[in-house]
Amino acid sequence: TRIRLLDPSFDGKFPKMAEAMREPKPMFTEPFGGTDRYRRPAVAGASALATDVTSWVGNPLPGHLEESRAIVTALPQDIREIAATPRGAASIVFALLIGKDPSRREQQAAALNRAMVLQANPDLVFPLASRLAELSDRLKLPLLELAMPSLSLMTGMEKRNFLLMLHSLIHADGKRSLLELSVQWILEKHLNPSEDLFRAIRKFSFSQVGLDIVTLLSALASAGHAQDKDKAQKAFDAGVARIPELAARKPVFSFQENTSYETVNRALQSLTDASFKIKESVVDACAHCAFADQTVTFEEGELLRVVALALQCPLPPFIRPSPLPDAA
Repeated sequence: TRIRLLDPSFDGKFPKMAEAMREPKPMFTEPFGGTDRYRRPAVAGASALATDVTSWVGNPLPGHLEESRAIVTALPQDIREIAATPRGAASIVFALLIGKDPSRREQQAAALNRAMVLQANPDLVFPLASRLAELSDRLKLPLLELAMPSLSLMTGMEKRNFLLMLHSLIHADGKRSLLELSVQWILEKHLNPSEDLFRAIRKFSFSQVGLDIVTLLSALASAGHAQDKDKAQKAFDAGVARIPELAARKPVFSFQENTSYETVNRALQSLTDASFKIKESVVDACAHCAFADQTVTFEEGELLRVVALALQCPLPPFIRPSPLPDAA
């Protein structure tokens, strides 16, 4: 009736469609590596391994889950029990950061003692620090991740106080280690997830972040080949080649026998307000840099995971072919 009011000639019959309606096209049809314009053909060896890594973003395989279970099992039972409470979990984090370096420990202990509000148990932190200092490096970040659910149970004020204390410990000696860099980014992302949700995207061009990308690739290449500048150069070149806009500028590789994680931190901070297209390209380039020689050192793997996490492309733990070392 309503149709006839608009069109008196309507006879009540609807014409058949000449062809079926087209199905909606998916919004994202390209894999993680980017668009067809810049995608390189799949090849065996290092590139294939790096492509595998980028496909793991947000998509862990069964082997990664088994690796995670093996890591948790390797941690001492009493340490796992301590991590089950917010106060114990905070104590573990602070103990991990204090470590065993006497000069660093003295300065970090002073920072702990100056804290007006301490979410951890001071009487537990230092005995734990001595014990965790002997823990295999491969078990330290998994221990941190084991403590994270308990840290989430803290109130908003407790989380802020905890993070302030965390920053004080990291900056106590004016240096930054790979472990400190990792702990900072992991816990900032875990305890302040809303910051990323409301972060403005200000960088849409590789020219705006070129120096930051070069910094990350230089750090990765140097970390993986600290004793071989030529291999480090090849790794750097492999990463740069993944971003044509960057490769066209022919950036110079800066070899570092001792990687500066302070500069890495600044580069990551700068890249946090870049577009996702840039972020995924950076992670892809870093993966190709790390796997340029088809092997990844522990330091390379941890740094690659931190970069991916900081750029909102988290990676699962790398699957190790050899058994995990015994925990201390």
